[in-house]
Amino acid sequence: MTGTARHAIRAAAMHQVRPSRVLADLNEVLRREEGEGFCTVAMGRLESHGKGATLTVSSGGHPLPVVLRGDGSVETVGSPGTLVGIFEHVELHDGKVKLRRGDTVVFYTDGLIDARRSEPIDDVALDALLATCRDLDAMGTIECFRDAVADPEGESPDDIAILALRIVP
Repeated sequence: MTGTARHAIRAAAMHQVRPSRVLADLNEVLRREEGEGFCTVAMGRLESHGKGATLTVSSGGHPLPVVLRGDGSVETVGSPGTLVGIFEHVELHDGKVKLRRGDTVVFYTDGLIDARRSEPIDDVALDALLATCRDLDAMGTIECFRDAVADPEGESPDDIAILALRIVP
């Protein structure tokens, strides 16, 4: 199912500009597949310009990406949408954010916030964790997140994927 989703997204992105339209196409593909395939997904489209970029994000039931600004403030990008592959009509939105040099965008799977820890990672804890990454490059930000959610028992937590993108100062 993951392979189907990946290829459907690539194909739709060649013809659709808005991430919400790409995810709507993905929803249709998954609904037509045999079986009960569904997924959560977040998609972004990055457009570079002059001193920064514009990121357009759509989420189909997936955690929303966060932006760590160069000044240390943190904000969420986009708004929640319906998971894809089950419902005929899905509610998907495009949220835009301007990114400046020194800003870092982080996409992550729900395994990051569902990780087994004595202190759960809620929105406040996630923002606080991200703020500690202010002076790190993209790879350093990923390592910071990975270390923060490492299972103290050494067990493998839920699937965790983290993608960080930093607009170079």
